[in-house]
Amino acid sequence: MYKLASIKSGLMAVVLGLATVAGMSAFTRSDGEKENNRVGYFYKYKLTTYTQAQIENPANYQREDQNCTTGSHVCGVSLATDNGSLAAPDTDEFNDVKDALWASEQADAAQITEIKMRN
Repeated sequence: MYKLASIKSGLMAVVLGLATVAGMSAFTRSDGEKENNRVGYFYKYKLTTYTQAQIENPANYQREDQNCTTGSHVCGVSLATDNGSLAAPDTDEFNDVKDALWASEQADAAQITEIKMRN
């Protein structure tokens, strides 16, 4: 009887382990997904001048792949909505991060993880 209970416990542990592995694999990236889109869709800052009015204007950003190098100027921001290639970001979403974009430019460093910087 003790042996049967021990075998059941062992089988249950194996089944639970396999279920955990299968469940976790649902959260891994497929090969087609790009790492820079894990948070959302990247909107790159198009200008090479960095005034507050320019950085806080959503019309100065367009949907592109993230290819920023490290640096001290705003390169762009990842947002949840994809408005299509080369399109400007959703205004409401952008308004939620525009203060952080300007703060990042002033501090020469990203103030939230969704913001990337460049030289």
